Amino acid sequence: MNTSNRMIAVLVIAILALTIAGTAPALADSGQHVDIAIVTGYTSYQIPMENVTTEINGNASLNITASYYLSEVVLMEDIDLSEMDVIYINMISAPTALKIESTINDAIANGAVVLDDNTLLNESIPATHDPATVRAVPDTYWANAAYNETNLENLIFYLACEFCNRTD
Repeated sequence: MNTSNRMIAVLVIAILALTIAGTAPALADSGQHVDIAIVTGYTSYQIPMENVTTEINGNASLNITASYYLSEVVLMEDIDLSEMDVIYINMISAPTALKIESTINDAIANGAVVLDDNTLLNESIPATHDPATVRAVPDTYWANAAYNETNLENLIFYLACEFCNRTD
Protein backbone atom coordinates (compact mmCIF):
# COMPACT_ATOMS: atom_id res chain seq x y z
CA MET A 1 0.00 0.00 0.00
CA ASN A 2 1.52 3.34 -0.98
CA THR A 3 1.86 6.30 1.44
CA SER A 4 -1.12 8.16 -0.03
CA ASN A 5 -3.45 5.20 0.43
CA ARG A 6 -2.18 4.62 3.97
CA MET A 7 -2.86 8.25 4.87
CA ILE A 8 -6.40 8.02 3.53
CA ALA A 9 -7.00 4.78 5.43
CA VAL A 10 -5.70 6.32 8.68
CA LEU A 11 -7.92 9.38 8.22
CA VAL A 12 -10.98 7.24 7.54
CA ILE A 13 -10.29 5.11 10.62
CA ALA A 14 -9.79 8.24 12.74
CA ILE A 15 -13.05 9.76 11.55
CA LEU A 16 -14.91 6.50 12.19
CA ALA A 17 -13.41 6.27 15.69
CA LEU A 18 -14.38 9.87 16.47
CA THR A 19 -17.86 9.28 15.14
CA ILE A 20 -18.32 6.18 17.28
CA ALA A 21 -17.01 8.07 20.32
CA GLY A 22 -19.39 10.94 19.57
CA THR A 23 -16.65 13.54 19.30
CA ALA A 24 -16.51 13.97 15.56
CA PRO A 25 -17.34 17.42 14.29
CA ALA A 26 -20.99 17.71 13.33
CA LEU A 27 -21.30 17.68 9.59
CA ALA A 28 -24.44 18.77 7.87
CA ASP A 29 -26.18 15.91 6.19
CA SER A 30 -28.96 16.96 3.89
CA GLY A 31 -29.56 13.28 3.14
CA GLN A 32 -30.47 12.38 6.72
CA HIS A 33 -34.23 12.18 7.04
CA VAL A 34 -35.56 14.29 9.92
CA ASP A 35 -38.95 13.86 11.63
CA ILE A 36 -40.15 16.94 13.51
CA ALA A 37 -43.39 17.20 15.48
CA ILE A 38 -45.07 20.23 16.99
CA VAL A 39 -47.68 19.68 19.71
CA THR A 40 -49.79 22.63 20.80
CA GLY A 41 -53.09 23.65 22.30
CA TYR A 42 -53.31 26.77 20.14
CA THR A 43 -56.05 26.09 17.60
CA SER A 44 -55.29 29.42 15.91
CA TYR A 45 -52.12 27.78 14.58
CA GLN A 46 -53.97 24.97 12.79
CA ILE A 47 -54.30 26.52 9.33
CA PRO A 48 -50.75 27.91 9.19
CA MET A 49 -49.34 24.61 10.46
CA GLU A 50 -51.35 22.67 7.90
CA ASN A 51 -50.05 24.94 5.12
CA VAL A 52 -46.42 24.81 6.26
CA THR A 53 -46.29 21.07 6.94
CA THR A 54 -47.94 20.37 3.58
CA GLU A 55 -45.37 22.57 1.83
CA ILE A 56 -42.38 21.05 3.64
CA ASN A 57 -43.60 17.46 3.32
CA GLY A 58 -44.30 18.00 -0.37
CA ASN A 59 -40.72 19.09 -1.07
CA ALA A 60 -38.83 15.81 -1.47
CA SER A 61 -35.48 17.60 -1.70
CA LEU A 62 -35.81 18.67 1.96
CA ASN A 63 -36.12 15.09 3.26
CA ILE A 64 -37.99 16.41 6.31
CA THR A 65 -41.31 15.19 7.64
CA ALA A 66 -43.05 17.87 9.69
CA SER A 67 -46.12 16.99 11.72
CA TYR A 68 -48.37 18.90 14.06
CA TYR A 69 -50.80 17.77 16.69
CA LEU A 70 -53.43 19.94 18.35
CA SER A 71 -54.46 19.11 21.91
CA GLU A 72 -58.04 18.36 20.89
CA VAL A 73 -56.83 15.74 18.40
CA VAL A 74 -54.35 14.29 20.90
CA LEU A 75 -57.14 13.81 23.43
CA MET A 76 -59.32 11.95 20.91
CA GLU A 77 -56.68 9.80 19.20
CA ASP A 78 -53.60 7.86 20.12
CA ILE A 79 -50.57 9.48 18.56
CA ASP A 80 -47.14 7.94 18.26
CA LEU A 81 -44.22 10.34 18.63
CA SER A 82 -41.70 7.64 19.52
CA GLU A 83 -39.78 7.83 16.23
CA MET A 84 -39.52 11.62 16.03
CA ASP A 85 -36.11 13.29 15.94
CA VAL A 86 -37.31 16.58 17.43
CA ILE A 87 -40.52 17.39 19.31
CA TYR A 88 -41.50 20.97 20.11
CA ILE A 89 -44.31 21.31 22.64
CA ASN A 90 -46.00 24.64 23.26
CA MET A 91 -48.94 25.34 25.55
CA ILE A 92 -50.78 22.10 26.05
CA SER A 93 -53.16 21.22 28.86
CA ALA A 94 -52.42 18.81 31.70
CA PRO A 95 -54.78 16.16 30.22
CA THR A 96 -52.95 16.41 26.88
CA ALA A 97 -49.58 16.10 28.61
CA LEU A 98 -50.74 13.01 30.49
CA LYS A 99 -52.04 11.47 27.27
CA ILE A 100 -48.71 11.83 25.42
CA GLU A 101 -46.34 11.26 28.34
CA SER A 102 -45.60 7.65 27.42
CA THR A 103 -44.90 8.35 23.73
CA ILE A 104 -42.70 11.33 24.69
CA ASN A 105 -40.70 9.10 27.02
CA ASP A 106 -40.38 6.53 24.22
CA ALA A 107 -39.13 9.26 21.87
CA ILE A 108 -36.54 10.34 24.44
CA ALA A 109 -35.43 6.73 24.87
CA ASN A 110 -34.98 6.60 21.08
CA GLY A 111 -32.78 9.73 21.12
CA ALA A 112 -35.27 12.49 20.33
CA VAL A 113 -34.74 16.09 21.34
CA VAL A 114 -37.82 17.27 23.24
CA LEU A 115 -38.45 20.92 24.04
CA ASP A 116 -41.37 21.33 26.42
CA ASP A 117 -43.19 24.48 27.47
CA ASN A 118 -43.72 23.92 31.19
CA THR A 119 -46.10 20.98 30.98
CA LEU A 120 -44.04 18.84 33.34
CA LEU A 121 -43.26 16.36 30.58
CA ASN A 122 -39.70 15.13 30.40
CA GLU A 123 -37.45 17.16 28.16
CA SER A 124 -34.42 15.94 26.31
CA ILE A 125 -31.94 18.69 25.55
CA PRO A 126 -28.51 17.84 24.15
CA ALA A 127 -25.63 18.45 26.56
CA THR A 128 -24.22 20.91 24.02
CA HIS A 129 -27.14 23.28 24.67
CA ASP A 130 -27.89 25.39 27.73
CA PRO A 131 -31.28 24.28 29.10
CA ALA A 132 -31.92 27.80 30.39
CA THR A 133 -31.66 29.37 26.94
CA VAL A 134 -32.38 26.53 24.50
CA ARG A 135 -36.00 27.66 24.00
CA ALA A 136 -35.22 31.31 23.25
CA VAL A 137 -34.89 30.98 19.47
CA PRO A 138 -37.74 28.48 18.93
CA ASP A 139 -40.05 30.57 21.10
CA THR A 140 -39.19 33.65 19.06
CA TYR A 141 -40.16 31.84 15.87
CA TRP A 142 -43.32 30.55 17.54
CA ALA A 143 -44.50 34.05 18.48
CA ASN A 144 -47.03 35.33 15.93
CA ALA A 145 -46.56 32.23 13.78
CA ALA A 146 -50.33 31.92 13.57
CA TYR A 147 -50.24 35.06 11.45
CA ASN A 148 -46.90 34.62 9.74
CA GLU A 149 -46.25 31.20 8.21
CA THR A 150 -42.63 32.13 7.56
CA ASN A 151 -42.08 31.95 11.33
CA LEU A 152 -43.35 28.36 11.37
CA GLU A 153 -41.14 27.42 8.44
CA ASN A 154 -38.17 29.04 10.19
CA LEU A 155 -39.01 27.17 13.39
CA ILE A 156 -38.99 23.81 11.62
CA PHE A 157 -35.80 24.59 9.72
CA TYR A 158 -34.15 25.90 12.89
CA LEU A 159 -35.00 22.69 14.79
CA ALA A 160 -33.67 20.58 11.90
CA CYS A 161 -30.47 22.61 11.72
CA GLU A 162 -29.82 23.10 15.43
CA PHE A 163 -30.55 19.57 16.59
CA CYS A 164 -30.04 17.41 13.48
CA ASN A 165 -27.22 19.32 11.71
CA ARG A 166 -29.32 19.99 8.60
CA THR A 167 -28.51 23.01 6.45
CA ASP A 168 -30.93 22.63 3.55
